[in-house]
Amino acid sequence: MIQHRVDDEIRNGCEIEAAVLVWMEKAEEIVQEAENLLESSYRVKAGCSGLSSSNIIIRRRLSKRAREMSQYCAHIREEGMFDTISYRLPLRVAVDSTFASRRGCIIPQFRDHINIGHEKFEDPLAMASTSTFVFLWQNEKDGSEKLSPSCSNALFPTARYTSFQSIAYSQFIGFDEQENKIRDLICESSYKAIGVYGMAGSGKTALILKLLNNPSVRNQFSPIIWLCLSDIRSKEDAEYEVNIVKYILCELGCDVDKWTVLNPTRPDLLKHLKNLLMSKKYLIVFDDVWENNEFYSNLGDALPGSDIFKNQLCEALPRDGGGKIIVTSRQREVGKNMVGEKNLISMKPLNRESCKMILEEEIGITGYAKKIEDLLNGSGIVSIGIYGPNSTANTALVRKVVFSTPSVREKFQPIIWVPVSRMSLNQSHQNSSFRNEVLNIGNEIVKYILTGIGCGDELTKDKSDFELMKIVNQSLRSKHYLIVLADVWLEGYGDATMEDLWNVVWERLSRAWPKDGDGVIIVTTELKEVVQCLVGDKNLVHVELPEWGTNEASEVAIDRHYISDDIVDQCCGLPFAAKTLGKIIREKGLQS
Repeated sequence: MIQHRVDDEIRNGCEIEAAVLVWMEKAEEIVQEAENLLESSYRVKAGCSGLSSSNIIIRRRLSKRAREMSQYCAHIREEGMFDTISYRLPLRVAVDSTFASRRGCIIPQFRDHINIGHEKFEDPLAMASTSTFVFLWQNEKDGSEKLSPSCSNALFPTARYTSFQSIAYSQFIGFDEQENKIRDLICESSYKAIGVYGMAGSGKTALILKLLNNPSVRNQFSPIIWLCLSDIRSKEDAEYEVNIVKYILCELGCDVDKWTVLNPTRPDLLKHLKNLLMSKKYLIVFDDVWENNEFYSNLGDALPGSDIFKNQLCEALPRDGGGKIIVTSRQREVGKNMVGEKNLISMKPLNRESCKMILEEEIGITGYAKKIEDLLNGSGIVSIGIYGPNSTANTALVRKVVFSTPSVREKFQPIIWVPVSRMSLNQSHQNSSFRNEVLNIGNEIVKYILTGIGCGDELTKDKSDFELMKIVNQSLRSKHYLIVLADVWLEGYGDATMEDLWNVVWERLSRAWPKDGDGVIIVTTELKEVVQCLVGDKNLVHVELPEWGTNEASEVAIDRHYISDDIVDQCCGLPFAAKTLGKIIREKGLQS
């Protein structure tokens, strides 16, 4: 594919032709349009039944659009037959810093819709690792810490290398086992070289960044240097090995311009590097190493039968100060050649739960959950309103907070979940007046709460509505209760008469809550006006999540996941794939 050729040329230090970049943008647009068309077809299949006229018309329109897209795809493919896609830039001393090879990822299912295109997503890990860095921890005005590179603007464009912020929590999910292994090794007093290997997107770079964000680790070493070898010109470049040393020297404070003018030999550079690192407890990360090279081999224990050649990088790395080397590569043999076989660590696929957590972070679920959790853990909160157009997302979000957050489960008892939408649906099928239906919904809510409290039929039998609400009030008094009225569906709301009727119901229900109690009521609904009517204007959370799954009221009340296992399995255990798929889902949802 064109993207693979582009990646190879960029790694070789070439600039991509403008026409190629324009073509790639067109390809991206047609991929997006194909996804939207498929999504529309799925909705038609789910929403239309039989041979209704509306079904037939919609299917004909989609079929026509599919034929038009097929013809356009063929035209795009013809335009993509480029003789050359790049040109070589003049040789420069500074890194040709580009991260196009790491900018994006296509989940196979999306790419297979049409056989062209490339989905671009800015990756903070790629931004962080596309060149050489010496990490300096600085205190911000707000007291927080920031990890910043010491590179000068002359070497590294400020648009890409102004700062290195702490990575989002989603990048650090699921690496505990590997992190503990590396931490144990680098906390030893002796020199160590460690290799981390795994397929693209498995989280190698994220793992090392997680390690460096740990104060107990970073405070042990100075300097900490990061060098992404895949961003330096290929080993066919005559200056490849020399440039590696120059970049490290630059980060140790040496004048790159001076080295360029003097044109020192490799032995001179290695000797100077060794002198600068002498007696220092350094940590150097060689990230994303693609190929074996004698120059940077044998950084750890020499392999049996291997030869140590003169003027190798290992000669410039003092071993008496407790320094550490970390290497990441997609290939085990590359890591083995650089650090030996003893300290190699394999990246394992994430489990389903970890991938789901990353998807939730990228889609936005985690952020909303944190807002609700903070409200529940606060003081003086008596009611919380959750509203948004996707009732499935609202319900799944609150269920996640209520039943999966330890602090919430420890604080509240009892926790009662009331599926109001199910009650509304059941009442709509009864042959009674609408007024009676509404009043019956209120009675059903009270009975549901009584069941959750543990009140049996012997206590509630033959009791009036007023008496039942009094029992609820007395049972909840002095308790840290949490009651969730899930997916409140007020049929006819907006009509003055209907609003008055619903207000009567909720006014009656409010008598059941102890005025001096220490509990919280959560209401979820689609409309802001409804939630304002029930809980007021304070403590409202507006949820904007993509429609992903069913919105049928009869199923919203069921304990179902917002993100299905089928979606999670598409990530194949790769954190970068989960991150990218989450972004695709969120962007598509917000656009629609």
